[in-house]
Amino acid sequence: PAARYAVLDAIEDGVVVLDHDDRVVDVNHAARPLMESNGTIGEPVTEVFPQKITGSETGGASTVELTVDSRRRFYRRRRLPIGSKGSRGSVIVLTDVTAETESQQQAEQARGRLRQAIDLIPDPIFAKDLDDEVLLSNEANATLHGMKPAEIEGKRERDIEPEVGNIDDFDKYRQRELAAVNTGGPLTSEEELMGPDGETKIFKTTRIPFETAGDDESAVLGYARDVTDLKEYEQELEATKERLERTNEELETLNRILRHDIGNDAIVIGRLAQKL
Repeated sequence: PAARYAVLDAIEDGVVVLDHDDRVVDVNHAARPLMESNGTIGEPVTEVFPQKITGSETGGASTVELTVDSRRRFYRRRRLPIGSKGSRGSVIVLTDVTAETESQQQAEQARGRLRQAIDLIPDPIFAKDLDDEVLLSNEANATLHGMKPAEIEGKRERDIEPEVGNIDDFDKYRQRELAAVNTGGPLTSEEELMGPDGETKIFKTTRIPFETAGDDESAVLGYARDVTDLKEYEQELEATKERLERTNEELETLNRILRHDIGNDAIVIGRLAQKL
């Protein structure tokens, strides 16, 4: 008894000991708040504890959700066999993982909000580590490859584009990402990419170095702005400028000719006027 109270009740995990008929043999202090009745020793475990934690399977672990003191809590449940073949029982171990589970849920919610936000951005956004693995991709970036974000994330660029047919010079773009990390500052460049529809688009891509959370590994965040229409407009402006320059040259030439001809005629008229 002294050892039992000194050891079993000192354990922070809930411990429920059962005999071969699944009757409660012992319960430690941490497991008592989870009980549904006042009885303990000798009663079937299904009458003492919630059904969620009294499953008959042994081995492995599962997470169960319980309401304790009007508060939602999460426990990692394990049921382990004990005793010899003739008097085999089991022990249920319940580890409170509420903080860990809620933290994971909050992280998943944060990732979901981030995913929703970046997928609303019409321009491609991606993040890659120095091993060329895609850490993050929004819908617009995945669409360039004819894929979904979940199909791209976790893969290397060469695995996504095995023949690298979408990029004229793959290593050139790879070097730009390394250069962004080495210089420690944003680098912006223009790139031509061919989409799954075969249409070539021009992007103005900015690569920003950063360190990944948790492991502090170097990575690059890329933001690509589609400037195809802008480049076409600039080309049209340049063509218009050239046409205007040619027109101005032609008008200047015509002006010189007209001034010369009018000047000659004015001289003749002046002389005739003097004679008159």
